[in-house]
Amino acid sequence: MIARRAVPYPSGELPEDFPQRLERLKEASGLPWDAFAEAVGVERKQVLRWRRGTDPSGSAYHGIVELARWIPGGIDILFGEDFLASPEGS
Repeated sequence: MIARRAVPYPSGELPEDFPQRLERLKEASGLPWDAFAEAVGVERKQVLRWRRGTDPSGSAYHGIVELARWIPGGIDILFGEDFLASPEGS
């Protein structure tokens, strides 16, 4: 079983390079895009929208963060060291 650490969800804007971070998260997961979308709880076409620059909202955003928590280094990939070093991320 993978140890999970508590990670508060960041508030405010997503990183400008979120589509690239999403791509790296998918690669780290080892999942094909269809399975990645299913793990997040959305249809594949929604993930395609995010890859093109649309921000996820609500439960989709929560699903991405929850998936990232299970992928080794996933939170770092998604939010980077700046988030982890901030008071919100500590």
